[in-house]
Amino acid sequence: MTTYAPQPDLWTDSILDRIIDMLAAEGRVFSADDVWQDRFGLHPDNTKHGELGAAFRRAAAEGRIVMAGVTTSRRPSRHGALVRTWRGC
Repeated sequence: MTTYAPQPDLWTDSILDRIIDMLAAEGRVFSADDVWQDRFGLHPDNTKHGELGAAFRRAAAEGRIVMAGVTTSRRPSRHGALVRTWRGC
């Protein structure tokens, strides 16, 4: 069985890392939904499946963020699914 693994997009990875760092620096709890705010100019349709989750895993592994809890997603396409919340270290 072949597992799908998207090829890394270094530009998008860099942008996602910067957005996560900006959210972490604000000193409040945030979720993946916050990455898609208009002020960042990034849209889910412009990223590959799995890139955002990988960026959050990377930030957590590097000690830049820690999990704070869970909440329901505000994005209509997620139909109220649970998403993790994070805070900066």
